[in-house]
Amino acid sequence: MAGILVVEDNNTIRMMYVAALQGLGLTVLEARTVDQAKSLLAAPAAPALVLLDLRLPGEPGQTLIPYIRQELNRPDTVIIVASAAADLEPEVLALGANLFIRKPLDMPALLQHIQRLQA
Repeated sequence: MAGILVVEDNNTIRMMYVAALQGLGLTVLEARTVDQAKSLLAAPAAPALVLLDLRLPGEPGQTLIPYIRQELNRPDTVIIVASAAADLEPEVLALGANLFIRKPLDMPALLQHIQRLQA
């Protein structure tokens, strides 16, 4: 497993994440929906870290967490949830997310969390 999967439907926010992560020399994959993310996560070279928005078109982002943990059986995949819906923090942590960060994001802090969690 390698790289980072950014699951975010807002093009501007997703492009900001991708540019910052690529600036660290990381390989970044992008998805706008849970279905797109599932396709990328099922690949043999699946990402080791997922940066996940919750409010996505179609299926909500939190459904991806049990998919990663139980269906794909990937307990080592790091899942960072980034959302303005602070009331959902306990739910996503209980589902198995490693970290919940509130939007709007502090990009330097996010990058530090990613570097720490990937170490």
